[in-house]
Amino acid sequence: MELTYQKIRINVTAIVLLFSLSPAYSIDNEKESYYNNQLKGSRYQLRDFNSKKSIASEEGRDRFLRYSVHDGNLITGGITNSGLISHHYVSGNPTISWPKGPKKISYIHGTVFFVAAEVVDTNGDTVHIVSDNYRRSSAETSDDLSHFYAFMPVPKYFNMDQPEAYETPEMYGISEDVGEDGIPNTFDIGEGDGLLQSAEDFNGNSILDLSMQNKVGWFAISHRKETWPEYWPPQTYPGDDREIEEERPGVRAGRWNGEYGAYMRADQESYYSMDDRENDEFEYYPIEGDTQGFPDGRRGLGLKVDVRSYQWSARLAEDIFISIYDITNEGKDLNKCIVGMYVDPDMGGSLSGDDADFDNLADITYAWNRTGIANNGLPTGYFGFGFFESPGLANDGIDNDEDGIIDESQNNGLDDDGDWLAWEDENGNGIWDSEDLNYNLELDAGEDQNENGILDIEPLNDDLGADGLGPNYDGYTGPDIGEANGIPDIGEPNFEFTDNDESDQVGLTSWYLRDVDNTMADDEQYWDVEIQPGNYTIRPGYQRDIAWTYGSGFVEFAGDEKTHRYAIALLFGNDQDDILRNKRTMQVIYDKDYSFAKPPRTPIVKATAYNNRVILSWDKNAENSRDPIYGRDFEAYYVYKSSDPSFTEIKTITDAYGNPLLFKPEAIYDKINGLGGIHPVNIGGEMGTESDLGVSYNMGTDSGLKHFYVDSSVTNGRTYYYAIVSVDRGHHSSFYPSLTDLQEISDISPTECSASIQVDPLGRTIGFDRNTIAVTPEETPAGWVEPNIQIDRISGVGTGTIEVKINNPNGIKDGYKYSLEFDDDGSFEQYDSTHLTGLTSQMTLYSITDDELLGTVADPNSNILAEEFIYDGIHVILHNDGTGLKETKWTQGESSLTAYDITGDFGGLQIGRDYEIRVYDVGADTSVLSLPVVTNFQIWDVTNPEDEYQVDYMYTPIVWPTDPTRPYLKENDQIKIINNIEDQVFLWQWLFLYPDNADSASKTLPQNGDVYSITTIKPFDRNDIFEITVFGNYISSTLAKNEMNDIYVVPDPYVSVNPLERKVINQDEGRGDRRIDFVNLPQDCKIYIFTVSGKLVRQLNHLTTENNSRESWDLRTKDGLEISHGIYFYVVESPEFGTKRGRFAVIK
Repeated sequence: MELTYQKIRINVTAIVLLFSLSPAYSIDNEKESYYNNQLKGSRYQLRDFNSKKSIASEEGRDRFLRYSVHDGNLITGGITNSGLISHHYVSGNPTISWPKGPKKISYIHGTVFFVAAEVVDTNGDTVHIVSDNYRRSSAETSDDLSHFYAFMPVPKYFNMDQPEAYETPEMYGISEDVGEDGIPNTFDIGEGDGLLQSAEDFNGNSILDLSMQNKVGWFAISHRKETWPEYWPPQTYPGDDREIEEERPGVRAGRWNGEYGAYMRADQESYYSMDDRENDEFEYYPIEGDTQGFPDGRRGLGLKVDVRSYQWSARLAEDIFISIYDITNEGKDLNKCIVGMYVDPDMGGSLSGDDADFDNLADITYAWNRTGIANNGLPTGYFGFGFFESPGLANDGIDNDEDGIIDESQNNGLDDDGDWLAWEDENGNGIWDSEDLNYNLELDAGEDQNENGILDIEPLNDDLGADGLGPNYDGYTGPDIGEANGIPDIGEPNFEFTDNDESDQVGLTSWYLRDVDNTMADDEQYWDVEIQPGNYTIRPGYQRDIAWTYGSGFVEFAGDEKTHRYAIALLFGNDQDDILRNKRTMQVIYDKDYSFAKPPRTPIVKATAYNNRVILSWDKNAENSRDPIYGRDFEAYYVYKSSDPSFTEIKTITDAYGNPLLFKPEAIYDKINGLGGIHPVNIGGEMGTESDLGVSYNMGTDSGLKHFYVDSSVTNGRTYYYAIVSVDRGHHSSFYPSLTDLQEISDISPTECSASIQVDPLGRTIGFDRNTIAVTPEETPAGWVEPNIQIDRISGVGTGTIEVKINNPNGIKDGYKYSLEFDDDGSFEQYDSTHLTGLTSQMTLYSITDDELLGTVADPNSNILAEEFIYDGIHVILHNDGTGLKETKWTQGESSLTAYDITGDFGGLQIGRDYEIRVYDVGADTSVLSLPVVTNFQIWDVTNPEDEYQVDYMYTPIVWPTDPTRPYLKENDQIKIINNIEDQVFLWQWLFLYPDNADSASKTLPQNGDVYSITTIKPFDRNDIFEITVFGNYISSTLAKNEMNDIYVVPDPYVSVNPLERKVINQDEGRGDRRIDFVNLPQDCKIYIFTVSGKLVRQLNHLTTENNSRESWDLRTKDGLEISHGIYFYVVESPEFGTKRGRFAVIK
């Protein structure tokens, strides 16, 4: 029988194998066991490779075997530091699943990376060795079962200090005492001070760890700094001055050892190294002079592989997981090699029903399930592996990848494609010049050497030196080795291994589809049958439980080309079109060296909950972020809220193809800069029409930035998940010059920082990014006194108001007193240093009780930070006044003559002062300047009742000097307040008229003894002081005793389900945990639950120092058994407040 398999460029005939390659199981019991145990939870959990191990198996590198869990986008699951992606029989390592959240489906049982080569053994025989970590059925174990013939991890690439470890760690963890920027050796605030800053608490234990322990036991992954080694092994990055095996920290100690420099290129990265020294199945010794056996000898092919995996949360790449394998032959030349991967999919948790295909033009292999339905009833999509870079042939004289360049290489010391750019010597002095002496990208005092008012920095372009960092990068500490030397160096962008398209790639050369068996354990058979270049075969009977192998070869690891790179992407999509579109998009991104805009820094969020309310707050660090290309481009904060930790329920904004793409934010707080509404660049639009997803970011409404959010739309007892993401402004050509001073840079859609909450296979949270948090609001405990506030004015005459709100009731300190004080700019002192001050310039809050300065905000009238003046649970809101006329009236007398303010029309200073015009007989006073007039009134400044004083004024009566009414205040007269006669400084000017609606009886002249009051609005100044006293947030014994009767059970009756129960995301888990809550409990009490016959079912101990009053019960007995339906009685006993008895019903 012959199967013809056609592709666009290849017609191949599948070889029908009429015999079994190796024993195949009718049912793969090992796989079935894994899926069952993965879903049953902790009570049935398999031994976890990341936990401590017995000493019996610790001879070889197996003791360094670890997995890490990636969940940086919609793809979640474990990878192992021995070349495995997904479970593949490594206990505890979760399978790769997609999409993250309640609709998550398991897709892959395991994948195995391999390098195969043809060699001559010590007997002179030509043999084929396949180095991998194939683990099925222990088919690749040594005869004495001491080790696998396998790739195994190289030590010291992760923090090996785990709790309860059996041996002294070979490598410890990093220190948290690195300052607010989280980066060592930048000498920023808090670095090395021995005090814990909020940004330094990487592991969230509220302790300043000078050497963190690796409690999760993972190998190094970027978002879990407790997994990082104290320092990276020598010679693992460019610019490292240490020799191999030299034990001291290098320049990247405490920083991420990234592919492109000392920073993370992706939102989530992992990094490890492995070698094949324990693959001693054959009599081949790759290292001259080393003929030792396990565990000391170096066997296998002599290969060392550095592996990096990348995930971006950017919408263009949220369905993509990239792995980079840098393979180095440290032994004898290998002239005939194949690199590839074995893939064992079990889509939807099923061993059958899957199918697969390949597209050699697109360099992708992919799979789908023929039924389209997973075991849990959810629809399945597609997944596949795409080649982004394969090993190259640099010496065959052929343009293998058809990119117009023959025999380009990432090892020849040349910039083959000519895309590396040197620094620009703009002033021609031969030296790289920068005015930014402290590397903060701000023009500080003393830095403007050419006095042009601009911070001048000559462009470095790609000439960044070994650390890959330039002035526009976060964490830049100044020039390093190779920086601005005018020639490309290893570690710089667009050169050798940092130039992804600088290789003459072979591409996909083989694909073999069959059912699962142990062929891979037979190296000769695997070489001959499955991975030969040009072999594209489907073996009959493959549908039982499919697996496939794909490869790239032949390539050489010999001579000057002993290192090659293999880059693959694990891709997911809703359908075939979706996955192929994702492949095309990511290929463009990869070829441009992952040219994503760098999202802003991740905010640090905190939260507190209080009776149907959640209060979030976060820091401002994201606003200081620097994108290497687009500079300081922070734009907004998005607030996300969901009842599931994946936020799937709010992913309701679809792209043009109908695929859910964006989360709907609960709130947007953006800069006031004119950028609002729909962003002008579609997501993916910057990459061409094929990648344009037809949807854009909402950039807000110019609402202004905020750093707190109060959510009152919550239900007590329900857990809510929040994320605060920082969003940059992207770029469009129209942004210059109003939003940016950068010209001629590419348009790009906005980017938001990642926000991930890690969950176990049952959906229980096990880890949070710093900008995510889970909060459960609850009723307050019995006897809790709700806080209230008292405000007293101590001094001052400012006419504004002070509003003080309870921001966080749990933060209130009963009986505490605070002083709110102001300062001014002194701008009016020049006119009268005794009585006049200035405009409000500062607001300060002191704790009188603790004698402590809590906070100060400058220019509180316009500074948005004044809107967030929050300390000790109180929120001070300033409603300040400017200057202007407030009220005029006769406080004594019957005249309707009225003063109208004409200061703005005729000149003068509207300084906030209060006045009285006091009417006497003629001769009471004499006006000043310009024909002084004897008048029948005086003008007094009565702003301060304890310091009234008479003021000078200029009087302009409307009549001639000979008119007998000239001295009297009357209609059409004008008065100017004179503050300084010598300098002729005028303050207020008033025109006196009778109102149009005045009756004739009131149109009389003011009489002796009448008083006219003129009051103005006044800003707060140095004399204004308020005292704030807070009460509450404590337990009242009297109130608590009375409220014991308010204790109740919810829901009552319990009928099958409680809406507050944790959502079940795996149907095999069953219905999940049940739950009822006892509500309004005191802080310290015991709950006894009895059957109607009086038998004790369960005792619950409720003890909390927080203001919460709920205790949950899982409807299980003290022995862990589920209860039966019926009536139950409970007794709540408080040692201080008494007893409450009640009952509830359970109906199943």
